[in-house]
Amino acid sequence: MLVDFSNLSYASAFGFKNSTYELNLTQGVLCVLQVSRRLHVDRLIFCLDTPRIQPSPRFSIYPEYKAGRATHLPSEAVSFSMEFVSKLPVFVAFAPYFEADDCIAFLTKAAMRSGSDVLIWSNDRDMFQFLTDKKASPKVLQTKSLGSNVEYWDASSVMETFGVSPQNVPIMKALCSDPSDNIKGIRGLRKDVAASLISYHGTLENILADLDSAQPSGRHFLTRSGSKVTDAFYKNYLSSRDILPINLRLATAPFDSLREEDLQVVECKLDSNYLNNLDIHGNIFSLPQYADYLMSIKHPLDVSQFSAQFKAPDVSSFVPSYFNSDPIIPL
Repeated sequence: MLVDFSNLSYASAFGFKNSTYELNLTQGVLCVLQVSRRLHVDRLIFCLDTPRIQPSPRFSIYPEYKAGRATHLPSEAVSFSMEFVSKLPVFVAFAPYFEADDCIAFLTKAAMRSGSDVLIWSNDRDMFQFLTDKKASPKVLQTKSLGSNVEYWDASSVMETFGVSPQNVPIMKALCSDPSDNIKGIRGLRKDVAASLISYHGTLENILADLDSAQPSGRHFLTRSGSKVTDAFYKNYLSSRDILPINLRLATAPFDSLREEDLQVVECKLDSNYLNNLDIHGNIFSLPQYADYLMSIKHPLDVSQFSAQFKAPDVSSFVPSYFNSDPIIPL
């Protein structure tokens, strides 16, 4: 199972009602462990975004990418969450300067080539683009309440809900905007209209070519394919036309400059000493799901010791050690 750790961190930090970000983040990770145990996942990989000190190449083509997000996690909370995961018997994946989406895309394609089943944990609809009609296609798991109840998405459910195939989800995003990433499409374009354009023309290039051909016809504009568009829509299209191909690049994963050698997947070792001395700002927090997960993977550890209470040390200056580790899983 591939976990979009950035998405999980935000959903946990602002979705749970504990008194601190650290408690919320820990509880989110435990939900993943619990679900992976129930689904008999044999390899759990947390995919990380690059730290903000290493901006994604997407910013080089669109400096306003993800600008205007109302909420950001405190840096100490982000450091704590990465430290906590690094103490678990799981894998982490990262690619310097790239995002978790890009890591998930690369690992999904590698797993599909080898015939492995893939589950993707994320509430981000960007993940839908990795789904296919093939028998070995991955599935996306989404949770509405960050509990153990999950919703499965496959190619057919995406098509039924959004009217486009999974591979065309980035085109939909490019045309219709995505406020979470500050991607600005054609103002006022409804998603059902966008779905019709995608279904008829197939590619963004063809859509743009047809709209570029529009000529005045009475109170409307008539395109080469015979489509009528209003004057207001055509003006909105012209004002955003140049950004639409950039939007598609931003929405597509893996990003086109990511190379296979950029991606690293590293195994983390269980640190029972760290976990047994964890105290999150004086709050009591037990880990029954964690103990259950250890038993499920037959880890040689006496899980009874996890009845201890946990607290976070000062991690404000923490830098994850695995960023300098050698990759252990060849792709």
